Amino acid sequence: MDTTINERIAQIVTQLGNGKNTVIASFIGVSEGNIRGYVKGVMPKQDVLEKIVTKLDINPEWLLTGRGEMLKSQSGMGESASNVIQGNHNSNNVQHIAEGDRREVDHLKEIIRMKDALLKCKESENELLRAIIKKKEGHE
Repeated sequence: MDTTINERIAQIVTQLGNGKNTVIASFIGVSEGNIRGYVKGVMPKQDVLEKIVTKLDINPEWLLTGRGEMLKSQSGMGESASNVIQGNHNSNNVQHIAEGDRREVDHLKEIIRMKDALLKCKESENELLRAIIKKKEGHE
């Protein structure tokens, strides 16, 4: 039987979110109202489809057409996403997610370091400009 993309999103909510829109919404970073709308027939935009595919490890062909398996692999991230969402953590799943979190934290720390360095440069530049202004005001 052919299903719509909305029915497939409803299936994701049922199977990975224990039937709760809020669980899937929170996990992929959209509002519960958006998920409710998609289940009821609103067509999701490309960025939401991308979040569903990447964060839940959903097979994109299945999501778009209904062909193939829902999860990219039964032993891959889709299963761990299901376990994390449902609270059935095992050490491999937690380790996989923790590694991704560590990489993201490291990346954010590097951004902060770069912004701090930029801020110091701007502060030095401002001090130099203040000195120039003060000098010019003294000559007038």
